[in-house]
Amino acid sequence: MPTTIRPFFNEHRAASEADIWKLQGLLQVVLPEDYSEFLLKYNGGYPDPCGFRDGKEAVDHFFGFCQRDGCLWCTFFMTRDSLPDTVLPIGVDGFGNLLCLGIAKENRGKIYFWDHETSESVDGGPIAESFSAFIDSLRAVPPLPPAALDTSDDSSGNDTG
Repeated sequence: MPTTIRPFFNEHRAASEADIWKLQGLLQVVLPEDYSEFLLKYNGGYPDPCGFRDGKEAVDHFFGFCQRDGCLWCTFFMTRDSLPDTVLPIGVDGFGNLLCLGIAKENRGKIYFWDHETSESVDGGPIAESFSAFIDSLRAVPPLPPAALDTSDDSSGNDTG
């Protein structure tokens, strides 16, 4: 199933070549072509399907330039003291963990997962060799097993069945 990108709900705006040039100038890098094309076409948004790592993780959204609900600039400036300068945050899961794009010569274009609670995993190796490969690898998140959905409270000791 090919991945589709749904736009942000509030005031989704298009990206421009000027946005990309400004970011590249700030970072002093040339962004990988596949990621630049994604920004120009979608400027962030919600992927569907969104699961990665065999559906154990899910992308909530990819950041875009000046998006109210997922601003690439804001996230970059808020995380620049926490993340290595070899990566750019480009997306987030539902728990605040970041997806990052390698921007240094040695890791250019590779995708990394950064756990915000442990501040680890960027150095643990890439989860995809390119942005395009990551997008192509997204799959549906499998449904939770019935036991995980059970909301009954068995703490009283009473048998309700």
